[in-house]
Amino acid sequence: MCKIIRAIKAAKSDNITVLPIVGILGVRKTALAKLVYKDPRVERKFERIWVWVSNIFDEVRVTREILDVVTMASHEGSRNRESYEGVSNYSKLLEVLKKHMACLSKKFLLVLDDVCDCMVNSLWKDLLDALGSSCTKGNVIIVTTRNLSIPKRLGTIKPVELRALGNNAFLQLFRACAFGDNNYKEHLDTSLQICAKLKGNPLAAKSAVEMLREQPTLDHWKTSLRMVFGNLCSSVEAS
Repeated sequence: MCKIIRAIKAAKSDNITVLPIVGILGVRKTALAKLVYKDPRVERKFERIWVWVSNIFDEVRVTREILDVVTMASHEGSRNRESYEGVSNYSKLLEVLKKHMACLSKKFLLVLDDVCDCMVNSLWKDLLDALGSSCTKGNVIIVTTRNLSIPKRLGTIKPVELRALGNNAFLQLFRACAFGDNNYKEHLDTSLQICAKLKGNPLAAKSAVEMLREQPTLDHWKTSLRMVFGNLCSSVEAS
């Protein structure tokens, strides 16, 4: 987190700094972005905006949600909101956004959470252009994504890459969640095989533990290993 905050504080350019956070599902990209977003050092310096993007980049919804925050940054937020009430045309919304961005007194931090690869480059450039109407320097966009192509397309500085846990750390996490204070020594070999199937993915581990703790017998674990865990990690990553 400190690395990201240092990068944010170092941003002083007229251009918007775009910092991607990239990693597979379950490595807590959103959680990391939230820690940065809620940090008092960030809160003091930035007008903060958070938008969940999801599998489909709905440019109208995203722009309206940005406007909802930007307009409330002024003392006449409710009246400003009337300027785009009922507007569903992307180009018109961008024009409204430009006007409001030009009135911001603080620099902004925008988090676009869970950006997928379907974001059209031209739509992104148009949004970036409107956001760039801000008179302040050092504005930042954080993009969280599972797609390795997004940092190359959108990022302006080196991305933060969150990787799956290493074998030892993942085994410790898995055993702590699965066993709690109990010590099932006879489960160790099967635990190692299950962890190998889960490939260090914490979200897959959580799903696995929920299943295994229902019936913590060794036979159940071995049956689950044969029948379930070969596909569990792949299904989690694809979701």
